[in-house]
Amino acid sequence: MKKASFLVALIALLSLAGCSNSNNQNNSTNTSETTSSAQSQQGFKKNTLTNDEGSMTFTKVETTKTTNPSIQGEVKAALFIGKFTNKSKEELSPKDFWANYIRAYSVNKNSDSELMGSGLSINTPYDDLYQAGFDKVHPGKTVEFMIGFQNADLTKEYKIVPYSKSLDKLKPSLTIKAKNIDVSNLNTKEAIDSSYNSEDSSESTSESSTSDSSETYDTDTSFE
Repeated sequence: MKKASFLVALIALLSLAGCSNSNNQNNSTNTSETTSSAQSQQGFKKNTLTNDEGSMTFTKVETTKTTNPSIQGEVKAALFIGKFTNKSKEELSPKDFWANYIRAYSVNKNSDSELMGSGLSINTPYDDLYQAGFDKVHPGKTVEFMIGFQNADLTKEYKIVPYSKSLDKLKPSLTIKAKNIDVSNLNTKEAIDSSYNSEDSSESTSESSTSDSSETYDTDTSFE
C-alpha cells in the first residue's frame, strides 16, 4: 500500500511539473507576441521608425526653389534625407516602406498640408540618393536615400506621421525644421547640358567597350 501511494504521488508530481513547464512556454510565447505587437504599434523613437519590415531614420529635411530652363516658372521642393534598413525577408525600397507606413505634412500656422507625389523636375545635390529611394534593398541591408516632393508652398517645419500596416495613425510623430538650400547652379542650361554631355560620353564609352569586347571574341573564335 505504501508503494502504491508513493507511485500515485510521484505521478501526480510529474504531471504538475509538466503543466508548469507548458504554462511557462505559453507565457513566454505570449510575451514575445505581445512585445512584437507593441513594437509594431509604436511611432517614432527620436528620429527613427521601426517595425517588422524595416527601420527608417531621418537625418534632415531641406527645402529649395529654383528655375529650370526646361520648366516654366519657379520650382519648389521639400527633400527628406535619411537611412533605410530592410528588415523583411523580401526586397523592399525606401519608397515602398514610405508608401506603406509614412505620410509627410508641411506645417502651416493654422493647418498641416499633406505632401503628395514624389516626382522631381530639378537637379539637387542628392540625385544619387533620390534614385536610391526607388531601388530595391536586399534583406538586412542599409542604404541612404532622399525622397522629394515638389510643392507650391514651402514651410519652415515638416511633420512626418507614422502609420501601422492597417493604416492606424501611430504616436509619436516626428517634426523637423527644414534648412533652405540653393540649387540654382545645378539647374542652369549650361549645367544641364554638361550633365547630358557627360551621360552621352559615358554611353559612348560603354558602346566602344562592348564593340572592342565583341572584336576580341571574334578573334578568339577564329583560332578554334
